[in-house]
Amino acid sequence: MAVALKHLKSVGIIHADLKLQNVMLVNHQQEPYRIKVIDFGLACETSAATVATHFLILDMTVMFDSV
Repeated sequence: MAVALKHLKSVGIIHADLKLQNVMLVNHQQEPYRIKVIDFGLACETSAATVATHFLILDMTVMFDSV
């Protein structure tokens, strides 16, 4: 994940919708730790980005109940 985010930063792209649903395992049996970041529908160039003033608060109990 860190490699993917570092690459996006180096090419000046902000994903803007990074969540577990947008991270996919690639060939899990042969390369168990390789992932792909998907869904760039909200992505933008860093030069076009603005600073947001809102926060997203997650209810961690919902996340763990589904596991």
